[in-house]
Amino acid sequence: MKKPTRLLDGYLFCKSILSTWNNGSKYAQQCYTNIKHIIDVAGYNPKLTDINGPVLKQWLEDYRDERQEAGKDCTDATLNRHLATINTIYTQLSMEGLIDYRPLFRKWKEDGHRTLWHTEEEVELLVKTAKSMGKAELADRILLAAYCGPRSSEITNLRVCDVNFETQLLEIGGTQETRTKSRKYRNVGIPDLLLPMMHERCRDKASMDKLFPQYKSSEQVAKHYRQVVSRAARMGADLGPAHTFHVLRHTFGTWMIQKGVSQMDTRWAMGHSSITMTEKYVHNTFERKVKNANVLTTKREKKEFEPVNQPASTDLG
Repeated sequence: MKKPTRLLDGYLFCKSILSTWNNGSKYAQQCYTNIKHIIDVAGYNPKLTDINGPVLKQWLEDYRDERQEAGKDCTDATLNRHLATINTIYTQLSMEGLIDYRPLFRKWKEDGHRTLWHTEEEVELLVKTAKSMGKAELADRILLAAYCGPRSSEITNLRVCDVNFETQLLEIGGTQETRTKSRKYRNVGIPDLLLPMMHERCRDKASMDKLFPQYKSSEQVAKHYRQVVSRAARMGADLGPAHTFHVLRHTFGTWMIQKGVSQMDTRWAMGHSSITMTEKYVHNTFERKVKNANVLTTKREKKEFEPVNQPASTDLG
């Protein structure tokens, strides 16, 4: 038998030896659905050696985001079922002696889980790396996702008419074709940093032309972005498979909160259906937590006494 190397291979192997995975039951269907969800959110069929506990947790965090942004529920129990499916694959492959690598997966605990995000230096490195690889459009997508927060599919659907240079706003989800996941229209301010790039993207194009026509789907974006992340990691950046394109959206939300933007304004900019979705970006801002804690312990600095210049004495005696 050919040695399984990717997640889908592992699933097919388990399906061939486990009756509960191939008997057409609801459980068997759910196992396949769980694998499909993970492949979809990762953007590719990952190698078995690419998957570890933190990476899988980040993928499932992204999956939860997508569900909640679409107004659907996604409980911890649901995520734990995905973990159980993956764990079964590694257990069976290990028992058959087909793999030496077996990562440790722990049940989902939302508290204490940190959503990944990038620093400005990391975003700059990703942009430079994409350009050096001849992926100019992807570099522009990276900038737009990090500084305006649209989802990958929303960027793909953007047209020239969605850019309003008079108001300096980006219109997202305004029509049936470009509606957002939460089915709500929103507009986002375009920072001055991105205006030259947006003008160049709109030049010599008709109103209904796509701004980013090269990649036709989020899967294509994910594939090429993964190549950029891998190249940046080889250059020494602390990046890995968990750093999907969706992390750039987390980056935007985290930066907004870090810069003092209110949760309600951040929620509107990101198109969240619930404020709960936005609150996780507050947890990302560790510097803010430390600053708030130090308010209680930092002593007020004493100002040195500075004598006030007194008018010349008029006492003649």
